[in-house]
Amino acid sequence: MFNDAPYHLFARYLTGEADQRDIAALQSWLEASEQNKILFHSITEFWDTEAGYFSKESEKIAQNLAQRIKDFDEEPHGRLKPDNPDRKVPGRKRSIFPFSGIAAALAVFILAGASWFFSGYFDTLLDKETPAVAHIEKFTNPGEKLNIKLPDGSLVKLNANSQLVFPEEFPAKDRKVTLVGEAFFEVTEDVARPFTIMSGNISTTVLGTTFNIRAFPEENDITVAVVSGKVAVENIKQGGGDPKPLLLAPNEMAVYTKMNNQTVKRGFDYNEMVAWKDGIIYFKDAGISEILETLELWYGVTFVVNAEMDQNKGFTVNYKDKSLDAILQGLGFAFAFEYEINGKIITINGLHDDLP
Repeated sequence: MFNDAPYHLFARYLTGEADQRDIAALQSWLEASEQNKILFHSITEFWDTEAGYFSKESEKIAQNLAQRIKDFDEEPHGRLKPDNPDRKVPGRKRSIFPFSGIAAALAVFILAGASWFFSGYFDTLLDKETPAVAHIEKFTNPGEKLNIKLPDGSLVKLNANSQLVFPEEFPAKDRKVTLVGEAFFEVTEDVARPFTIMSGNISTTVLGTTFNIRAFPEENDITVAVVSGKVAVENIKQGGGDPKPLLLAPNEMAVYTKMNNQTVKRGFDYNEMVAWKDGIIYFKDAGISEILETLELWYGVTFVVNAEMDQNKGFTVNYKDKSLDAILQGLGFAFAFEYEINGKIITINGLHDDLP
């Protein structure tokens, strides 16, 4: 199980660098067996709980990890000894982490195999007398949305092309879930058990509130918009400029920018950030590229654009319970194009000028 695990995908996912292809590959590997899920969620838990300690002594830890791994390679331990000693441990490339600190320590830890750390831990997890906690994975394809009720009664609306992972039962001390994509949360209040959502490099913790998180791997920003209650947003990536969690009140939003690893607080337009959960497509001064990308996600289609359109033209409108055909008719008039629908493929062409 250890030698065949895709550690490079773990690393890219935990540092917020995974693209849709990485996520699809990781999803496929997770679905292969329950032990795969245990390994992945255990490494995720390790990352979540040890990040603060790593940030203080990362260089020392990295050196110790490297020595431990070197010792392990030279002196295999019992049943963790590889079937083929000459086989390389997957994902030992360092190019995924071109930076130091916690990510470098994690790179050494994950990309070298992590077997020495989890050997004793997995003996306990996989012991027949100590059943592992099962995790549930819910996901949506483009054009789909899903309502989810969590074990504590909290409600989640999962937007298209998104994934939510949560335990079958929450433990006594906390409630943790993992989100890739976008979801609106209505969290049941429980003072004794904080509710935490891991989304890329952002950790969002609440007691009971309603809020929206958007964290698509291919997008430049992660946003957390609070509708009611209070939320604490923390940048867990090493080298972040946010030493303390950012506290958000209603109508406030945190915007984490992946490029500079910084998080800022600002207000937000409810319709622009949250109206999707009510079945409303909302555009505010949006360009045609943004509009088509949103429609692809919303309706599960693909656009093939053969027309030159004004990319600087802004368009403000909202649609509720509208067919894609009806929306395209209006857009075609506004942006001067015609279209052809062929199943899930929509071809956009420029208007033909029939005048002499």
